[in-house]
Amino acid sequence: NIALSNVLVGIIRLSLPKPSISMSPADEVTWGQDVSFTCSNSAEFQSGTFILKKTSGSFNKTQMSHSNSAAFSIPTVDFDKEGSYQCQYEKTISGQTFSSHLSDSVKLSVTGM
Repeated sequence: NIALSNVLVGIIRLSLPKPSISMSPADEVTWGQDVSFTCSNSAEFQSGTFILKKTSGSFNKTQMSHSNSAAFSIPTVDFDKEGSYQCQYEKTISGQTFSSHLSDSVKLSVTGM
């Protein structure tokens, strides 16, 4: 039983690294253009769930990944999509889900046509 409790203590203390985020095209996007975000983690964290969140409002997209990154596409952006975005990483181990801290943010600016 001691071995089992040591394993559980190790799992409970699991700390996931903060993911990184990038955006393409970077910075400024023209209204109606497509934009993509890439969330990535250090290589030792394979297969988990990445979540793209807008810092204001309720926008979020979730994507399972079998690697250490995930790409999110937002087609035909409009002014509602303007704002700052962050990524989060989740991994489930032995039925328990662990979440990373939010990544640094990237700002999406939308310009007129």
